Amino acid sequence: MLNTVLFDMGGTLEDIWNNQETQAKAMDALQKTLRAHGLEPGCSPEEFDRRVMAGLKEYKRWSEGLELEKKPEEIWPDYYLKEFGFNREKLIPITEELANLWEVTYYHRELRGDVLETLEALKARGYHIGIISNNASLYNVFNMLEEYGIRGCMEDVTVSSVTGYRKPHPEIFRISLRQMQTSAENCVYVGDTISRDIIGAKQAGFGKAVQIVSALSAQKDAATAADAEKPDLVIQNLLDMIPWLEGLDQSSGDSYITILHEKTDGHAVGTVGFFRDPETDIWSFAYNIRFDDWGRGYATEAARAIMNFVREKHGAHIFEAECAAENIASAKVMRHLGLTFDRKSTYAKHDGSVEFPSEIYRLEE
Repeated sequence: MLNTVLFDMGGTLEDIWNNQETQAKAMDALQKTLRAHGLEPGCSPEEFDRRVMAGLKEYKRWSEGLELEKKPEEIWPDYYLKEFGFNREKLIPITEELANLWEVTYYHRELRGDVLETLEALKARGYHIGIISNNASLYNVFNMLEEYGIRGCMEDVTVSSVTGYRKPHPEIFRISLRQMQTSAENCVYVGDTISRDIIGAKQAGFGKAVQIVSALSAQKDAATAADAEKPDLVIQNLLDMIPWLEGLDQSSGDSYITILHEKTDGHAVGTVGFFRDPETDIWSFAYNIRFDDWGRGYATEAARAIMNFVREKHGAHIFEAECAAENIASAKVMRHLGLTFDRKSTYAKHDGSVEFPSEIYRLEE
């Protein structure tokens, strides 16, 4: 039984991205901090940037190649600042300061808008919650959780720089499981990358793995093989997984969640799910399609295929689906599937705080 949800941090709970502007900000802050501690780079800003980025790339090759993580006191003297030849006795005491500084300046970070509501919904349903994060700072993840006001929601925070392993190495997942005092098959892992998060969780034996698309997903997964492990669910917003989890928890066992992949290039398009109410024998369905793939007929094609499947396997003959009253596109999908308008209703947010007008479509065969 699923009872634990573990999250990645950057790209998952946080929106995170970087560009030339954030890199320039990081380099400027780094130079100022070094000088404040009596460590003079002794080169032009352009040369400073080149040396640091060369060290960063060297460390990235080592770290990602072995799926291991060193501590800041090793990373900064031996990689990032190696070309400067700084006095190690002066440098090592400030390496965690530099590591945290880098994380908050090289990347733009902000909490996703639906995180608090998602965590509250999970807590209300009895799930245990924690974090597994690749981060080259010992304390940055803890600092950001405090800043966002959600540290208290986490029963454990497992960080690569503390454990020495980085995702997708299965050991970092196992360490988190021991800290959470749970077993892999009871866990859902949520992350923004196939290469680190989905593959790692699957190799560690997690019950389910969910991908949430971020600004850096495509970049991080550029070298991922086409036949790599696939997520059990792909979402655009964290709250989208709440009804999916509820469907998985149905005692009847008659529920199906399918990931949709584009036939030509294999990218994840979205998900469609069907759930049977054991009391009424009504099959309800829902779908979630990536914004970039809207309007291409994926929802209709996938829903029709699963409708045929549950007809044959379960003798299903009553189908219902609900959409926001203003969602003309979804209403069109219902009609294409043979459903007709049945009644008006209201659609509530997961915590029941806000309700929206909705329409329910029905097909009884």
